[in-house]
Amino acid sequence: MTLKARDIMRHGEILTVSPNTTVGDFQKLLVEDDVSAAPVVNSSGDLIGLVSQRDVIQLLHDEFTSSPLPNAKFTEKLRERKIADIMETRLHTVTPETDLATVAKILRRHHIHRVLVVQGKSLVGIISTLDFVRPFEDPQLVAAIVETQRVSKYWTPFRHAHERYNASPPKAH
Repeated sequence: MTLKARDIMRHGEILTVSPNTTVGDFQKLLVEDDVSAAPVVNSSGDLIGLVSQRDVIQLLHDEFTSSPLPNAKFTEKLRERKIADIMETRLHTVTPETDLATVAKILRRHHIHRVLVVQGKSLVGIISTLDFVRPFEDPQLVAAIVETQRVSKYWTPFRHAHERYNASPPKAH
């Protein structure tokens, strides 16, 4: 059995924002929901972008370096900007049936922290680099990863972690 994106993706209630969400409201969501990014969906529910705290930092950097010292008016102007102005529209997506080795390659090749799982234009899940750590909580899932991905260099840490997990404790002298 080859593990698929559906096996580790987060699904159900995924925090999303609209392109009309303000940067200020997005910043609140980041803190309140303890997330670092959110998919952007239009009024039809179609996935159209991704916005992350990195995009907010880039906005702040761009504005600070091109403007005089910030003041309250300057800060409020930034908070009123729309997500549509800063979101990333070049998305890295997979389907629920994409094998995990391919997902890992996408994350590594593009130096990104998450991929969006879609069916058509609809968002059905999200996989972050942290979701690849979750299998350490389930030795059977680690064993399945090792078994199904034995050739992939992306799974080497899982193989070694599995070997350490199942190793006998050191003998006392």
